[in-house]
Amino acid sequence: RYDDSANAKPPLGGISAAATFADAVSKAAKDFEDDDMTIQSILDDIDSMIGLESVKHEIHNLVNLLQVQKMRAEKGLKHPVMSNHLVFTGNPGTGKTTIARKISKIYKCLGLLEKGHLVETDRSGMVAGYMGQTAEKVTELINSAMGGILFIDEAYALSNNKMEGDFGQEAIDTLLKAMEDHRD
Repeated sequence: RYDDSANAKPPLGGISAAATFADAVSKAAKDFEDDDMTIQSILDDIDSMIGLESVKHEIHNLVNLLQVQKMRAEKGLKHPVMSNHLVFTGNPGTGKTTIARKISKIYKCLGLLEKGHLVETDRSGMVAGYMGQTAEKVTELINSAMGGILFIDEAYALSNNKMEGDFGQEAIDTLLKAMEDHRD
């Protein structure tokens, strides 16, 4: 218990735990809403992460490609039309969600996304118990993610259960249609 007397020192070298948590929450909110973030600052943040060397290389390549495409489009030159949908694979705890958040910020900086937010879900957030409800659930998620990124954690679980009465395939079908309709 923290003693508030004059001789007592607060924990954490002069910062209370409550202040530390509040500062962390404030910083996280500022990071998300910070419109002054640059692509370079985001790349520096990614580069400062431990490991993930091949991921870092791919992200730099992706950013370079997207920047060149943007410059070509601005000058009226031909540029390849490509989908910006991504699949992240890896063991739990390897930073897939963190990288997805960074990608959303990069896409926002490049003008590919209007808002740049990330909506995270999994099978339970997409699949309902009755026919027709799954498509509604997925459509609501897609609509909430418009202007940002929809991140489906453990998406493979949508196709794992092939029993009758499982609507994972309905979620996949709805998602694929929306991905095609909103390719850009």
